[in-house]
Amino acid sequence: MTKTRWNYIIPFIVIIALNLCCLKIYGFEVSTTNSGKEIKWKKDTVTYLINTTDGPSGSLDALLASMQTWTDVDTSSFTFVDGGTTSKNSHGEQDGINIIDFGVIKDEGVLGQNSFWFYTSGEMIDSDIRFNTKNTWSTDGSSDKFDVQNVGTHELGHSLSLEDLYDKSDSEKTMYGYGSPGDTSQRTLHQDDMDGITYLYPANTSGQNPTPVVLPTPGVATGTLAGFVTDNDRRLRVAGATVRNQSGMFTATTGADGYYQIDNIPAGSYTFIALATGYTLKTVTGVTLTAGETATLDFALSAVVVPTPPPYECPDTLEVMATSASVDPDTLILAKGSSEEVTIIVTDNDGCTAEGVKVTRKLSSANRKMINVKPLSAKTDASGQATFTIRSKKDKGKADVKFSIGGVKDKPKVKIALTK
Repeated sequence: MTKTRWNYIIPFIVIIALNLCCLKIYGFEVSTTNSGKEIKWKKDTVTYLINTTDGPSGSLDALLASMQTWTDVDTSSFTFVDGGTTSKNSHGEQDGINIIDFGVIKDEGVLGQNSFWFYTSGEMIDSDIRFNTKNTWSTDGSSDKFDVQNVGTHELGHSLSLEDLYDKSDSEKTMYGYGSPGDTSQRTLHQDDMDGITYLYPANTSGQNPTPVVLPTPGVATGTLAGFVTDNDRRLRVAGATVRNQSGMFTATTGADGYYQIDNIPAGSYTFIALATGYTLKTVTGVTLTAGETATLDFALSAVVVPTPPPYECPDTLEVMATSASVDPDTLILAKGSSEEVTIIVTDNDGCTAEGVKVTRKLSSANRKMINVKPLSAKTDASGQATFTIRSKKDKGKADVKFSIGGVKDKPKVKIALTK
C-alpha cells in the first residue's frame, strides 16, 4: 500500500493504491485529516460514472456488482449510484465528478488507485478510481488474471474512507491491502468491513437522529421560499446543494434541476445560506417571508479555486520560512450561541506551507464582549494550517478578530456579523 498526500490549501487529495505482493477502530480503519478529523462524504448517496475502455469484457457488470455489495449492507444508509457509462478518463482531476476507469499507472506493482479530495473539515468532495492496465484483468475469476470485481470492491471501500489493513488476521477482509491473480475473496464483505461502512454511515433507524420534518405551527402564519441554485461561471444548475436558514431549522436540497422549495416558514426576516460540494457558500441576509406567499431566492455559487502547486518541489514544511498568511473564511454571520471554524494558512512567498508557526488570536476588549475565540494560540500543522473556533455571545452587532503570526507582517482578520 502506498499513500501520498499533497497538502494544498483547499482541497486536499489523497491517493490510495492496492499493491501486489489513521485511525484504528475495532476491526477497520478510517482515513483522517492531518488534524485527526475523520474523512467522509457529507451525503450518503454518491454517484460514479464508469469508463470500461481498455477493460476486459464484463467490466461494467463487475463494477456495478462491487457498488451493490457495499450498498446492500442493511445496517448502513450509504448507497453507490450508477451514473451510467462515460468516455471521460479524467482520473486524478478534482472536478466534482466521480470516475472509474482503466488506464496506465506508472508503478506496475499497483493494481488499483483511488484518488480522493476533501476539505480541512474532513468532508470528501471527489473520488476517482483507476485500474492499472499494466496488469492483466478478467471478470470470470481466471487464475492467471486479476479480478475486476474483487479489486473494485476494495477500491470502493477507500471511497467510503476505509483504510487498507495489513495484519495476517485481516487477510479475509475486503480492505486487506494485498491482491493476487485469481483471488475473488474480496468480492464479499467481512463483518469488519460491514462494521466500517456502518460506523461511517449508519442506517437511520428508529431513535437514531431522524431527519426533522418542519410542520406548520397552529396559529402561526407561514410562507414558502423557493428558487434555483446555479453555477455562477457556467450557468448550470447545481444538484444536491443545501439551502438553509442560519439556525438550520428550515432546510432543503436541490434536485437534478437545481430547484429547491422550503414550506411552512413563519413569516418574518431571515438569513439564508446555500452551499454545495466544490463551491464557496453564499449568504443572503434580509430575506422576507410573507404569510401565504412564495418568495423567490436564487443563488449563484462560485466554484472553489484549486491553487496551482508551485513549479518546484517545496522543502520540508518545518524548514519553510513563513512570510505570508491568510484566513478562510474571512467573513462570518453568526446567531447568538452559534459557532464556526476559521483556518489560518501560513506559507512562504512561493506558496510552500510552513509547519510549527505560532498563530495567536487578538481581541479588543469591545470584541471580547461580542465573541469568544478558542484557542488563544495554536501552531500550524504540516499543511501550514491552524484552526480556531469563533462563537457568538450577542444576537446583534458587529465584531472582528485579528491573528498574529510569528515572523509574518500579515495579520489576517475575520469580520463577524451577529444576528438573531
